[in-house]
This record gives sequence, structure tokens and C-alpha cells, in this order.
Amino acid sequence: MWPAFDPGYPSFDMTGHSDLRPCMAQTYGKYYLEASNWPYYDELKPVTYGMFHHHGDAFNTLYSEVPHHLSVSHSPAIFAGVTSFTVSADDSAVIALTINGEIIGVAEGTGAPVSIDISPSPLPGQTMKVTVTKANCYRYDADVPVISDGPYVYASTLIINDSSGGNGDGCANPGETLEYGVWAKNIGTQAAYSVYGYLTTQDTYANITSDSSWYGSLSVNDSALSSPYYELTIDNRCPDGYAIPCTLEFIDSNDSTYVSSPVILVYAPVLTYQAVSVVNDDNANNLLEPGETADLIVTLANEGSAVAEDVTATLTTTSPYVVVTDDTGNFGTVDTNTTGDNVADPFSVEADEAAPYASLAEMALIVQAGVYIDTLAFTISIGQSAPSDTGYYYAYYTGGPHSRSPVFDWIAIDSTQSQYPGISMNFSDDVTVPMPLPFTFRYYGVNYDTISISSNGWIVMGATYNTDNTNTHIPHSDGPARMVAGMWCDLDPGNDGAASDVYYYYDDQDHRFIIEYFRCEHYPNGSEETFQIILHDPSYYPTPTTDGEIVVQYLLSLQQSTMTIGIENSSENVGVEYYFNGIYDSLAAPVTDSFTILYTTYPPEQTGIEEEEALLPLLLQTRLSQFAPNPFTRTTAVSFQIAHSSTVELKVYDATGRLVRTLSDGVYEPGSYTVNWNGNDDVGRTIPTGVYFVRFTASAQGSGSAHTTVNKVVFLR
Repeated sequence: MWPAFDPGYPSFDMTGHSDLRPCMAQTYGKYYLEASNWPYYDELKPVTYGMFHHHGDAFNTLYSEVPHHLSVSHSPAIFAGVTSFTVSADDSAVIALTINGEIIGVAEGTGAPVSIDISPSPLPGQTMKVTVTKANCYRYDADVPVISDGPYVYASTLIINDSSGGNGDGCANPGETLEYGVWAKNIGTQAAYSVYGYLTTQDTYANITSDSSWYGSLSVNDSALSSPYYELTIDNRCPDGYAIPCTLEFIDSNDSTYVSSPVILVYAPVLTYQAVSVVNDDNANNLLEPGETADLIVTLANEGSAVAEDVTATLTTTSPYVVVTDDTGNFGTVDTNTTGDNVADPFSVEADEAAPYASLAEMALIVQAGVYIDTLAFTISIGQSAPSDTGYYYAYYTGGPHSRSPVFDWIAIDSTQSQYPGISMNFSDDVTVPMPLPFTFRYYGVNYDTISISSNGWIVMGATYNTDNTNTHIPHSDGPARMVAGMWCDLDPGNDGAASDVYYYYDDQDHRFIIEYFRCEHYPNGSEETFQIILHDPSYYPTPTTDGEIVVQYLLSLQQSTMTIGIENSSENVGVEYYFNGIYDSLAAPVTDSFTILYTTYPPEQTGIEEEEALLPLLLQTRLSQFAPNPFTRTTAVSFQIAHSSTVELKVYDATGRLVRTLSDGVYEPGSYTVNWNGNDDVGRTIPTGVYFVRFTASAQGSGSAHTTVNKVVFLR
């Protein structure tokens, strides 16, 4: 079964499911890893090798679906000297009978009673263990005492009556007082006289208030119901599915004691948070934004095994930017395996105007249904962010909630056009061609005057002849650096007799460079993809960082799922992955017909520290220059110029407006200066990865005039 683990293990197939063999799977994976050229990079082989150890022990139980309990029944005792024992179990289940770890009988379940031959026969005083297993089922274990001739009384049938102390559903629920009836049956060879029962439990979730009952005399195979019923109360906090273990001792006139171990299964609701929706907000875009009031509708699910009746909830928050103005909501009754919401009684909140845009507010919902009570945590975004790398570039999309969400505006430049007559690249399959740009394009803080266009749906800044047609994640060391992936996949624009091609065109009126992939065949099914990548001249399309904007337009929705869409920096450690092989960024919208993505360094509706437009006309000399490098991991140089003797303040703030570091505070004479920053705050601690803002203030002495500029810098650890 697992030859690489234990060559002496039986080679025959054991009864039952044969596919879930963890050790065989792990061993096969290691052999495959060694023999194949996958993964394609040697440094990833040790990582992958380690994955084959994650299951641990070779005999760990594996499930290929949600496991369920087996249906097993058998006698609670076995007589000494017998040669068979009957067990009923699920079809194809494996049944084993053991004493002291030695197998005395095995069989396969059929769903009906099966008589199992026993050898050797059990002896008085021994305990036989019944074990039943089946793939995707929980293991069943039970101890069966070996008894001699005489009476033997056990608890055969259990009755729960909650009509007066509960909801009357015949199940044990938290907070209920139960009348607990037990049928006692004598399966021995002699009568049992004057039998009474004594019920106990050590479990803290149950309190027995009536522990004794009378059964009278029981002849062989006779049964009697406890009189009176036992009585116990279930604790309010008892969780769903909890089995309260009890001990029930039957004592007869000879002071012989027969012990049964009944359990009381408790059914409770389990309410879980599912989602929150914003409605009735001030600008009606279903987002809670700074300065707005809105209603919140929360959806709950009942994952427990009892109905949650008359659910109410109280909403609280620890956020300094959110005030709950109506904190109560009613959800009605939520049945098992269903959901419920407070649409008829929503919560109301108000967001502070000073709240950082796209920040998360921590919320807590105290839910109650009868004695059931729980606190459910969730967050709500104050404004919605957009797909991003580390907060440097952002991806806005058609129909999005942001002011910079682009409008689809297709610019046809294929060979049939006269307004924008594009130039054919005349590509064959797997070709990349460098070419000069008509303007300088700044990308992740670096200026480029050359790009390379690949037939496989991507461009890069600078020159390369890489033709990678096998897409991976972004960011990733695989693939070309400095990539703009309009649709990174295996495209062939050079099919003979087809209209497919790649075109480029410089629109000098609107200052943009356009690359169009026109009806390019997408391997393997040959579907045609049409999209375009547009670079904006940064001199005419200013951004806070002076980086260029990139527009990617899709004439049609994605025709296949295997591709990567996004952008990546030169070091291939920062990037925006909008889409990869069927999975979108959690903040992205699916690409549809007539769809546009805009990559820009403008953050979503930034509040807190305000950014100036980086390319507004600057004073000729008194100015703050761009940082180099940006983003940075160790040190960045902050350069500035002073036209007149000035008091200069150079301070770093985080996105919430908190002062992090003072780089300079003093008088400077006219000239150029550079201050290095190592990513530490004022007390010498390394700052977290993120976006920071450097405010440069130069107050000219004697004139009362001041120049202020704020620029963005990204720190990566």
C-alpha cells in the first residue's frame, strides 16, 4: 500500500476506500519532483519538496469531502465464550474487533447486520473494542464488556422531554431544563430484581437536579422506563454539537452494578458574520466615505444545528472615525443553514470628515437569540481603495467608485484607420522589439526613452529581447522586469491569412503613445484578443510622483482565463496584479466588453495630508526634487534647492498625518542640498512598509513668503 514508507506493509488492497493514501502521495510527489524539470527554477525545488511533508505522519486521516458520522449499531455487551458478534455498519465500512490490541475478527459493512466470526473467544472480565472506519467518515470506537451468565442491564433507549422546560422540540438546547427518560433492558441470561438507576456527570455544562429512578424487576430481554424521569439543566453557554457524557449505574437487589455511558447531544445556534452592505449613504454610491452618514445592513448565517429565534444585535466600534448613531438591529428568526439580515431595521453610522480614505474601521456586533449570545467582529472601509502595489501605483477601472475611474474610449489604430493610422509591427510568433519613445516616460521613479513591445501581450520600459509567453504572478522574478502586462499570455499575432497584428501610433495632439493588439490568436484554443496599452506623456498628464500614467483598454472581455494583467517595477518585487489565471484582485472588477484600467500614482480620494499636483509650475529654484530611489529599501536621497536665505523644514508624515521624522529644521543659504533618510523615525525605529509624505517648507527670511511642497515616497522592508 505504501511501499516507499514500509516495504513490509501488505501489498493487497485493504477493504474500503483506496484513493486517500497520504504517504504514497507524498513519496510519489518527491520522485516526480526529482525526475522532472518542474518547477522551472532550481531554487524553488527545496520549497516544493517541503510541501510534500506538510501532511505529517503517513497514516494521518485525509478527507476529500466534509466528513460525517457512521451509522453503527451492536449489542452493548458480549458473553464470554461466544464465537461471533453482530455489527451493523455503513456499506463498505471496515469493521474490526480487538481485545488488548489483538484483532479477533474483521468484516466489511453492508448497511445491514453482519455476523463476525471471533477467534479466540473472549474471556470474562475482558473488554472488546469495536472499531469502524470508512473514507470521509469519522472513526467509530466503542468498548464492549465481556460478561458471564447472569443478568445484565443497560440503557437501551433515551428520551428527551423539553416541553415544559424548553422549546418542546425534543432536543437538548442551551438553557433548557430536561426531563430525561431512559429505557433499561436486561440482555443477560437471568432476571434482575429491584433495579434502580443513578445518573451522574462531571461535565460543567450540565447540572443534574434529579439523579435517581426506579425500574423494578426485569426478566430476560425485558425493558422498563425510568420512573420518575431524571432531570437536568443545560448551561446557557453550552456549544453546538457538544456531547455531555453521563454515567448511569443500574443496581439490582444483589448490589450488582451495570454501567452504561449515555451522552446528551446539545443543539445550539451558531451565528456567523457574512457581509455588510452600505445603503442610504449621502452620495448614493453604496460606500461609507469621510463625512457621510449611512445605514448598514449586516448578513448573518446560522451554521449551528438549532434555530436562532428572535435574533437581535447591538453594533459597536472602536474606531475614532466612526460614530454609531443607531446601534440596534433585528434579524428575526434565522433557521439552520440559512442567512438573515437586518434590512428591516438597519444600523446607522457616521464617518468623520478627517477619516483617512480607504481606512478600515473595526466593528463588533453583539448578537443574541434567547440565551445564545456572541460577539462577531468585522471591518468596514471608509471609502474604497483600489488594487495597488504598496500604495505607489493604483489601478482604477471602468465603472468603479472613484473619481479617477476611467471611461472606455477606444482609439482604433489598425491598418483600416485614417484618423489614427497605426504602424504595423508585422510580428511573427514570439517576438519582442525595442523601439524609441517620442517622450520621456517615468515609471516607478526611473525615466525611460525606450520601450520593448512583445507579441505576447506585454511591453517593458527599456530594451529587451525577452519573449516570455508563460505567465506567472506579479510581482515575480519570472518574466521580464519593468513590465506592463496588458494580457501576458501566449499570443500569436502573425498568423498567415489572418487579420491579426500589433500596431503602434504616437498621438501628438493628445500626447499619448498607443500599442494595439488586434485580433491576436490566444493559444491554445485560438480565440482572438483585442486590447491596447496607452502611455501618457507625463509632461501633459501630471501625477503626484511625476510617474507616467498607463491606460489599458479591452475591446472585448477576456476570451480565455490563462493570463496575467498588471504592472511591475524594475526589481520585480513591487507590482499591481489585477488578474491572474481566473482570479481578480479583491478590489478589482471583472474585465468586460469595453473596459478600461488606468494605472496612476494618484491615491484614491486622499485625505489627511494633501498632495500638491507634482507638475504644477515650480518656482525656478526654491523647490523639492524627486527622491532617488523611490521606492527605497535602505536609504533615499531627498534633494531641494533654495533661491533665497530661508528657514527650511523637511518633515516626513505617514498617511494619517502623524509626524514620523524631522529631516531638517534650520536656516539655509541659496544653493542645492541633499538629505539622506534611512527609513527610521525620530527615535531610531525602522518604520513600517508603506506610503509616506515629505513636506518641504521654505520661508524666505525678511519677505514673509513661504514655499510648501508635499511629495510621496514609498518605503519597502
